[in-house]
Amino acid sequence: MVRSARPILLAGAACSAALLATTLYGGSVALSGGVINWPVLGFEVITAIAAVLALLAGLGRFSQGPTMAFACAAGAAVVGTGLSLVARQFPPMGVLTHPFFLLRFALAAALVLIGVAVAFQREPKALRPLLTGVACLVGSVVVAGALLAARGLMGIDSVFARVGAVLLILVLAVGAGGLLAAGVHLVVSAFERTRMPETEGDRAGAAEPSNAA
Repeated sequence: MVRSARPILLAGAACSAALLATTLYGGSVALSGGVINWPVLGFEVITAIAAVLALLAGLGRFSQGPTMAFACAAGAAVVGTGLSLVARQFPPMGVLTHPFFLLRFALAAALVLIGVAVAFQREPKALRPLLTGVACLVGSVVVAGALLAARGLMGIDSVFARVGAVLLILVLAVGAGGLLAAGVHLVVSAFERTRMPETEGDRAGAAEPSNAA
């Protein structure tokens, strides 16, 4: 483990502990009312397990990087909270503005940022393709918005205008798709470069099953 990443890991452990503490409230809601709300209870249990794993990763209990543990905890928190609120009959907009969801979303965002910081602390050169990939993804969203706006040109009562609109839509569609593909490729490549190198022990452990066979 990189020594300079230790404070970042402790910050991740703190966020994970806070996320774990919120499951006490979520669990109490599932058990209140005299009838157990099993979907809500199940989502809270999953979130609690993910938070415990992220907490252990932040405390350095795992030999491999904690980025995936933080990401899993963040995903479980956001998805689980949203689905549990839906199970409690909240409307979609009510879910997005619910204080409990916003709290979990903030903790999840912090865990994701901490995981990214840990990963790129190990390989700073991977930060450039990550930022480039994010810029491409943002660009794809902008171009997609322009594409939706360009669809309104199809209503113009002119053959030349419609032909021009079709060509414009095709160009924008290709551009949006290209930016999306490039962005995903760059982001994935950036995270691939932050992976810890495989040790001799890992290679030996992976070779044992094949030798036994």
